Amino acid sequence: MVFVRTQAKPGRRSLHNSGAVYVPGAVPGAVPGAPEITGRRTVFFRCYRFLPLLAALLLTCIAAAKTAPLQGGRYDRQILVEIQKIISTHSEFKDVRADVEDGIVSLTGTVHLESARVWIEGRASGIPHVQGVRNSVVLDPPTVPDHELAQRVQARLLDAGFEQIRFTAHNGKVALEGVVRNQEEWRRVLRTVRSTPGVRETESKITMADD
Repeated sequence: MVFVRTQAKPGRRSLHNSGAVYVPGAVPGAVPGAPEITGRRTVFFRCYRFLPLLAALLLTCIAAAKTAPLQGGRYDRQILVEIQKIISTHSEFKDVRADVEDGIVSLTGTVHLESARVWIEGRASGIPHVQGVRNSVVLDPPTVPDHELAQRVQARLLDAGFEQIRFTAHNGKVALEGVVRNQEEWRRVLRTVRSTPGVRETESKITMADD
């Protein structure tokens, strides 16, 4: 407890010999048990000293969040250079465009054949650091609908006597499977299918019985 009975300045002994207790730093008129306001100010100023550090930490977090996508796509430029080399060295891809974002290759434009459309997607997928490929390349001119092309091919094969030949038709491409007796029949099957209106290309997995 601190008792101050005079108006002496803090930290000094009273000039009057009144028996007052000398207490360094005592505030005149202080009431025992009263809250110390200066303590709150001290805490406030101590916290205030850390505000620049907190602000710097916040700015660092914001900068890291902004650069995170760039970190994930740090190979984008390298990937784009590689895919553009492929496009520029194949004339069938003169109307194809490529874009890369975060390792994802986006292909747009047109080609004439379904096999070219599939091929460019496979090559793009094989480039190092590619995370995926979005293939939006379409055929130009548009192809006959698959179901219509299948009907045409089936009719041609039946008329030619090759009912044993199986096939699939997609985007103007016809893939053939089955067995024929010799190479002459194999050639006839291919001629029959390739001459069907709407067929742009064929893929043959036909085998010959005399092999």
